[in-house]
Amino acid sequence: MTTLTNWLSPSVMHSLGWTLLHFLWQGTAVAALAAILMTLCRRASARYVLSVGALILMLAAPVATFIFLAPSGATTPAKSSSVVERQPGAAARAAARTSAGISRFSPSLDALPWLVEAWLAGVAFFSLRSAGGFLLLERERRKQSDTASARVLAICQTLQRRLGLDRSIRYCECKWLQAPAVIGWFRPIVLLPVTALTGLSEEQLQSIIVHELAHIQRLDPFVNVFQISVETLLFYHPAVWWLNKRIRAEREHCCDDVAVSLCGNPVEYARALTLMEEWRSAPALAMAANRGPLSERIFRLLGLKSIGAGTRGIGLTGGLLCLTAALVAGNALLGIAYPKPTVHAGQISLARFGWTTAASPQSAPAPAASPAAAAKPSPARQAVAPQPANSGSYIDGMKAAGLGELTVDQLIAMKIHGITPEYIRGLHDQGLHPNTDELVAMRIHGVTPEYVHDVRGLGLNPNQDQLSP
Repeated sequence: MTTLTNWLSPSVMHSLGWTLLHFLWQGTAVAALAAILMTLCRRASARYVLSVGALILMLAAPVATFIFLAPSGATTPAKSSSVVERQPGAAARAAARTSAGISRFSPSLDALPWLVEAWLAGVAFFSLRSAGGFLLLERERRKQSDTASARVLAICQTLQRRLGLDRSIRYCECKWLQAPAVIGWFRPIVLLPVTALTGLSEEQLQSIIVHELAHIQRLDPFVNVFQISVETLLFYHPAVWWLNKRIRAEREHCCDDVAVSLCGNPVEYARALTLMEEWRSAPALAMAANRGPLSERIFRLLGLKSIGAGTRGIGLTGGLLCLTAALVAGNALLGIAYPKPTVHAGQISLARFGWTTAASPQSAPAPAASPAAAAKPSPARQAVAPQPANSGSYIDGMKAAGLGELTVDQLIAMKIHGITPEYIRGLHDQGLHPNTDELVAMRIHGVTPEYVHDVRGLGLNPNQDQLSP
């Protein structure tokens, strides 16, 4: 890993990586469902609402997934260390809870940190691209745009009143565009190119201006910014780009309907679109009148059936197949992320480290207890029994190093922090005999037998309490 993800804790990194993986099937399922519903709708406005709602759901899905996967009360490594310093007696219990939290994501994937890094790099790239586009658009607007003439301004204001728009809108003439476009959000600007003002009839020009005013009336610039934001965050999923393409196409259809309803001449409007297609040049961040598939828009305006009009059945079938495949893939991914435990709940953490206990199904059946043993009270926590079949096990090594009956929490804590029998024997050679909690605290603070030897070589003689704060 590089410094991109050094500021993320391992638990957050794990949750974020699984969130990105889960969105692969979630995004496909949402897009397939949106495709099915849009196939059944005949009105452009209804398809537009459905597609925008699907895009909102696409953004909400990974957010909800991350909140669900994120461990509660997660702390950074430095904060965790300070907690252990203040409460050394709880080190074993804290380590056990950490191991249980990590086991939620088993099996762990070493590729998850690299996946998160690649995603962060992609988000940074697309963010810079969008920011650069906005800055370039504003620069061109300031340098190469002038206030519209009185005649054009009167036409625009008349059409604005007919649409019932009472917002403050600027109208500018420009030479760097070939089709009218809208930029800006709170104070929108309608850019009218000289080619459109001189190459279109007044009726055609009015319908094109109404198209742009319809974008402002419908608050399309805000939706466009939202689309760009979702594309930036979820750039790696093709379904996001497909859905955004459909949103832009349906948005143009909706504005076409407004232009035709107000001007009342679809043939002249279709001719204007055809002319502007020949002049086509508009930034992707602007709401241009010649945006979207031209042939489909013209066929629709003239009431003709387009080439894809008879493919509704194919689209419906394809959407159902994609939805089914996404759900199957999601179920498989959930099975990988959350495998079913092979032992009971009390032994999940031990099984992760390859250990078994006397009560575990993997161990040999325990002999029948004598009446005297049955009369003894059971301990508060179940102790881990050695495995006779594996004399070289970690538990046997701990017993050989002088540690007797150990609880599950203590074993997990020592295993996580890399406490080995050799480490314990090295401390014994230095005259130290710490208990399990002190061992964990000393290991966390980097106290090794070599360190103790070097400190004593300097004339210092720290006691056991000083070495395990």
